[in-house]
Amino acid sequence: MEKDFWRAIIANKCAVPDSYTPSQLLPELLENLGSLDAELRDDLSLFILSSWLEGNKYSPMEMRAMVAPLKTNLKHGLGESGTDSVFRRTFSAITLAELVHVDNKGAYLTREEVHEILDAGLEYLLAERDLRGYVPAKGWAHALAHTADLLMVLARSVHCEKNELQRILNAVSAQLVNSGQTHYTHDEDERLVNAIVAILNRDIVEAQTLADWVESLSQAKTEGWKDAYQDPSANRARHNVKTFLRSLHYRLTKIETPPPNCDSLLVSLREGLKVITPWA
Repeated sequence: MEKDFWRAIIANKCAVPDSYTPSQLLPELLENLGSLDAELRDDLSLFILSSWLEGNKYSPMEMRAMVAPLKTNLKHGLGESGTDSVFRRTFSAITLAELVHVDNKGAYLTREEVHEILDAGLEYLLAERDLRGYVPAKGWAHALAHTADLLMVLARSVHCEKNELQRILNAVSAQLVNSGQTHYTHDEDERLVNAIVAILNRDIVEAQTLADWVESLSQAKTEGWKDAYQDPSANRARHNVKTFLRSLHYRLTKIETPPPNCDSLLVSLREGLKVITPWA
């Protein structure tokens, strides 16, 4: 379909066009997730697909059938950096997030299926090497932010309990500690914070576990990142960890309804930030 076809759907408040069904248009919408045209990929196809998913335009069977190919897409070109394959991976991640979000509102996925999405999402989080934010002429890639959105909705899922939430925490820590290849400058920290706040709101992870998790970030390197400035890669990772911890601290101080364990976590965050920036 030409872009004008999709533009007309959005102009008509995402009403399904005459002579078509959402099911008939689904294969093309999914294929467009890998398009190099930012408008077609993001502004049109993802927007319409998300609207129709949330508007119950697809049956539970159809939505469940989307999961497997989207998980496969997460491995499409995985390990490459600076190539166009990233768009199919990252926009598959955010579409999986939309599917889990719909399940959170009205269950259609099984516990096993949600856990399989979690497995795929965590594997992708740690294996993605193309962490560009905005790509000139091609639009948003934003793999880390999109994966953070997936982790956020998974953290809200009733199918994810303490063990699964701890796995998310550990994976976020591992990703940040080993993020020296990229200096995060496109609000990736804020999107990761959303996932952590979702975990805190579940109130099933103990305060000590959260304190240990902060320490896994602040004490990841010998003497708390003290010598990181001597190595460009280590210093980028230090910056990413510091920015994330600061963003989480700020969010918890400003949030209207603080989550459980907020006070003790704030103490841990302040102590962790002192280790990373002792001169501040």
